This record gives sequence, structure tokens and C-alpha cells, in this order.
Amino acid sequence: MVARSKLYSFAFRVSIVAASAATALTLTGTVAVAAPRHRPTTVPVVMTLDEGFTLPQSVRAGWVTFEVSTPDVSGGFLHYLQGFRTLGAADPDVVVADLRAALSPDPATAAAGIAATARDADLVGGAAVDAATTVSVTLPLTAGTYYFFDLNDLFVPGQQAVLHKLRVVGGFIGHAPAADATIAMRTVAGAPRFVAPTRLPAGGTFRIVNASDEIHELATQKVVPGTTDVDIQRFFDSGTTTPFAEPSLRGAGAISPGRIVYLRIERLSAGPYAFMCFVPGKHSGVPHAIEGMHTVATMH
Repeated sequence: MVARSKLYSFAFRVSIVAASAATALTLTGTVAVAAPRHRPTTVPVVMTLDEGFTLPQSVRAGWVTFEVSTPDVSGGFLHYLQGFRTLGAADPDVVVADLRAALSPDPATAAAGIAATARDADLVGGAAVDAATTVSVTLPLTAGTYYFFDLNDLFVPGQQAVLHKLRVVGGFIGHAPAADATIAMRTVAGAPRFVAPTRLPAGGTFRIVNASDEIHELATQKVVPGTTDVDIQRFFDSGTTTPFAEPSLRGAGAISPGRIVYLRIERLSAGPYAFMCFVPGKHSGVPHAIEGMHTVATMH
């Protein structure tokens, strides 16, 4: 979710990214998913620099698809829809302050901020978009009160993040989308990593599972053909030779451990892409991508 100083700013803006029907899904609790008789609720979200975005006051509990887009044109993440619900007695504004600290270029501040976020919030996901694509994310939302905002507001000096309250009501209904592949976020040999196929269908639906004990996101950016994980790590270590073939970064917002999100990116051209996570490590405060949480897959 966040690189440090120029690197974080580059990666995040890019110059700064199931349960099946009738089974039980473990989130921060256990959700009994109803039989597959209902399609996911769809919520269109158009994000703009001038007017922000709007959400309905409430939706039915179940699999909720947010179709996120923006008409704003610029390189990198223009908008980053992030959703959460509070834990314990935490105030939603405190969660925003936690996330602001997690974006700090100072590793100690970032580590404290992401630890506070994990304590105060259940991050349910969202979508990072630019004008070239529509990003759809399908989230399993149980009854309760959720908050959504544009995480990129935290990068604008003096910008106040505007929280949108969404009430989720009723019993959980519906079923998850069909997935073309699963991308897991795991701890491998003590380090955060993606476990993903090396070939994926462009425009496919990907089931993203946070099977680790840390908060993660999935940002994706097209890379130059022939780029390897070694090339990407060399870039993060030195910042000298960019492996990226385009300025835009898109993907799925941050999710807490145990969470699932289904991601679909429209109009994604074929070619090699890097999956990356810029959430800071809970101990190091260094973005996971810099610590090696990236992998290259070819969209075909």
C-alpha cells in the first residue's frame, strides 16, 4: 500500500498497486453463504477529482460488486477506493489517521500506522483505477456499517478524506463470481509473497485470498517483455532502470488477513504484468514490494 518517499509515491501513483455457494467463508468471523440463487448486488462507483463519488445508503448483505471507474486522465493511480469497518470502539476517523501514518516515508511511523490499522479496522478491499480501465471488485459483506473513501486523498497535502457510510443489511445472500484463477497472499519462508499462476486470461476474474497474517493489496502494472522478478527487485533496490511499460497501476484495494476479493480489470491488454503489494510491513515499515512481494504473470 505504500512505498517510502519517492519510491512509494512512484509505485502508488506510478511515477508511486471462497468460499463457493452454500459453503462457509471465514473472514473475521464465519459467514454462511446461501444457495446460488441471487446474483451479486452491483454498485457503480464513478470517482472524480472535482466531485468525489457517491454510494447508496444501504445494500443487502452478500456478495457486492463495486464497478469502479474514473473519467480523470493522468498517469498512475488517480483514485483508490478503500473500504473498511471499525473494530472494537475505534472511530472511523481514527482508522483514516492510522492509514495516513502507514503512508509515512518514515519506516517506524509506517510500521506503527499499519499495526494500528490492523487493530482498529477490518479492511474489506476496494479498487485502484485510472481512466483507461474499469475495475470491478466483488466483496463478501455481512450486515453492519462500512466506510469507503478515496485513499489517494491522503497523498494530497491538506486534503480531507471524505468518508462515505454504507449500511449493509439483512442476511447474507448470493454467491461468489466464477474465478478464472486464484492469487494467494502468503508468508513464504518468513517473507510476504504472491502465489499465482504465471499465465492468466486478460480480462479474467481473479480470486484474491489473503492467507497471511498481514494486510495486503494487489496492484498490477504492465512490464517490458522479458522482465523478471529479479529485474523488478533490482529496480526497487536501485531505482535506476525501470522495467515498467506503462505509467498506470490498477488493482484491488487492501484487505485484512482472512479476507477474499474477486478482481476483474476491463480492457486489460495482453502481455506481461507485475503484481505488487505496497502495504508496509508490520515490523519493518518497508513496503512489501521492496521486500520482494512481487511476481510477473503473462496475460493472454
